[in-house]
Amino acid sequence: MVDTGIMLQTKQAFEVILEHTQKLIEVLTEQVQRYRETPMIGRTHGIQAIPITFGFKLAVWLDELVRSYQRLQTLIDHQVFVGSISGAVGTYAAFGGDGPAVEKAVLTRLGLDVPNISWQSSRDRLSEIAEVLGIYSGTLGKIGHELFNLMKTEVNEVTEPFKKGEVGSSTMPQKRNPALLEGLASLTQPVFSDVALIHQSMLFDGERDAIHWRNEWVALPEITNYLDAQIVNATYILSELNVNEDQMKKNIALQGGLPFAEKIMFELGTIIGKQTAHEVVYESAMTAIEQHRNFLEVLYQREEVNHYFKRSDLDEWAKAENDLGNISQRIELVVKNAGRVLAKGAWDLERDQVSREAITAKE
Repeated sequence: MVDTGIMLQTKQAFEVILEHTQKLIEVLTEQVQRYRETPMIGRTHGIQAIPITFGFKLAVWLDELVRSYQRLQTLIDHQVFVGSISGAVGTYAAFGGDGPAVEKAVLTRLGLDVPNISWQSSRDRLSEIAEVLGIYSGTLGKIGHELFNLMKTEVNEVTEPFKKGEVGSSTMPQKRNPALLEGLASLTQPVFSDVALIHQSMLFDGERDAIHWRNEWVALPEITNYLDAQIVNATYILSELNVNEDQMKKNIALQGGLPFAEKIMFELGTIIGKQTAHEVVYESAMTAIEQHRNFLEVLYQREEVNHYFKRSDLDEWAKAENDLGNISQRIELVVKNAGRVLAKGAWDLERDQVSREAITAKE
């Protein structure tokens, strides 16, 4: 009965998570569309790289969240939410031959799937649930951590929602700390630990033991509660996020054209050759960095450049909107896919609910 109770609780929590996930995806989709053309600097290894758009960054997160939503759906397809009414060791010995029928009737009424055979010593379903929820939490933790970094004073590209009267510090009145983002990011760590603990419960002894069984009583509620808190928190943060578009533009210009070195190199290469262009751009970039000079000015002093190109050519190549590749097409693909997956998921859930209600009514 304990196993059936745990599965009932877990499935109820799962249904809440599924509903809140749909809302999160809807909110993020709106923000992707809103900021799809808002330029910002992309960063690799913590260092400025080449321009992207804020909508592109959000679209990468959206696509990842859609995959987690699809993983949630697979849990239904895999029939992991099963009950257990099969006796002490799973043989129905005390039911007088009616055990399987009794189990099926009860579990169907409870909205749980019916196992093929006892799963008292087979905890792989719970491990699958935990793994899917853990991956989901990892995505949300990453989003929280990334926004935390973008909110740092020196970066100042976003700020989390702030209400009048909130206090960031008891001793520093000016502080607006990223409290919501820290909460979003921090919950992933205990979720990861709980997922590992759930995996330990697969190491059952015989047909039942309490050594590993009891891990589930602690870890599963924590995973579902923490994850749902992350989902709700992320939905609020993303819906009310303050985006500093002016600062994003300033950060792109911070290095005097260096983020456009790749673009400029390929443009120069069409006339002076790729290898020569690489050497010229590299040497100019190193000079600009080491001497704290404007990269475009240093580059245009090179004879290989000013002999074939105008200074205005460099300025044109160093515009963010001219160096965004296929961002727009990729964003559109992600948005369309998110809408399609959400629509299918809602239809599948409605179909399953109708099916269960029909079975219950028939009995």
